[in-house]
Amino acid sequence: MNFIRRYHWAQGSYIVEGSVIYPLLFFIICIICSLAVTLYQEIEDDDLSTKVEEVWIVKQFYQYDMADELLGEIKND
Repeated sequence: MNFIRRYHWAQGSYIVEGSVIYPLLFFIICIICSLAVTLYQEIEDDDLSTKVEEVWIVKQFYQYDMADELLGEIKND
């Protein structure tokens, strides 16, 4: 009986520790997930801008190629 009275505080300490640790872990996991989604969106935006830039470079190449052909035809005439 003396043992139960001596360690009576230990029964409630698990509840207190759990009520502090579990929400803390939950918020840390939520923050990590939020950062992961943000990084994913940034990578997608960067990939899209790279694709747009590549399309612009290809279009510009064909414009220069057409201009070169026209100048070649003008010089031959």
